[in-house]
Amino acid sequence: MSLADPIHELVLLVRSGHQLLHLNSDEDERVSALLLHVAERLDYPLFTWTRIRGLGRADLSGAVYDSDDPAKALRHIAASDQPALYHFKDLAPHLGQDAIVAAHMREAAEKLREVGGAILVTGTGLTFTESVDRMVTPVTLPGPTPDEYRDLVSQIERDVNKRQYVEMSLSADDVTLLVRHLAGLSLMESGKILTKAIIEDGKLTLEDIQHVIEAKIAVVERDGLLEYYPVESSLSEIADLRGLKA
Repeated sequence: MSLADPIHELVLLVRSGHQLLHLNSDEDERVSALLLHVAERLDYPLFTWTRIRGLGRADLSGAVYDSDDPAKALRHIAASDQPALYHFKDLAPHLGQDAIVAAHMREAAEKLREVGGAILVTGTGLTFTESVDRMVTPVTLPGPTPDEYRDLVSQIERDVNKRQYVEMSLSADDVTLLVRHLAGLSLMESGKILTKAIIEDGKLTLEDIQHVIEAKIAVVERDGLLEYYPVESSLSEIADLRGLKA
C-alpha cells in the first residue's frame, strides 16, 4: 500500500483496526518525525524501541526496565491498557525466525485492537513469520517532499558551519533547481551527497548542482532503484539557465 498523504492515511489505518504496520523504509529519523504527527492527530503517546535503548516514550528520557529484549517489550505492550503507537526501529534480526517474539507480537497486536493504537515496524527487506505476516499491513511511504529537501539543505549547511566556514551562494531559484535534482533520492543519500559537496571546498554554489547530478547518476547505476532523467544534463546548461533568469 502506497500512501499519498501519509499522516492522514496512517491515522485512518490505525483507527480502522490495522494494529501491525510494516513501514517499508530505512529512514528512521524521517519516519519518527512523521509518526509524531500521527500520534498528535490520534492524541496517543508515541513509544520507540531500539536494541540499545529498549522501549521508551519518544518525548521523554529513560526506558521501560529490561525492554531491550524485544519479546519483553512486546509483552509490556500486551499488558498495557492505554492506547499508544509503538515504533520498532531495529527489529529485523528478530523477525522471521524467533517464535517467541512472533507470539508476543501477535498478543500485543490483539491487545491494541481492544484498547487502540498500533505497532509500526520500519525497515526494508523484512520477513515476518507466517503467523504474524497475515496480520501485517505493508505500507510504502512517498518520497521526501520539496520542502523536506529544502530543510535538509539548510540543516546540513548549519551542521557543517559548526566545524568550518561555509559559503552559501545559491539563489532561491538555484535551491529549487537543486531540489529538483535531489528528487527520488532518500534524505539519507541526499545528505551524504550534499555534505560531501560542501566539505570539498567549503562552499555550496551553483557549480555543486553538477556534482549532485553526477552523484545521483552513480547512485542510480549502483542500486538500480530509479531511472534518471536529468532536468539539465550539464553544468553549461545550468549556467545558461541562470543567465536567462538574470
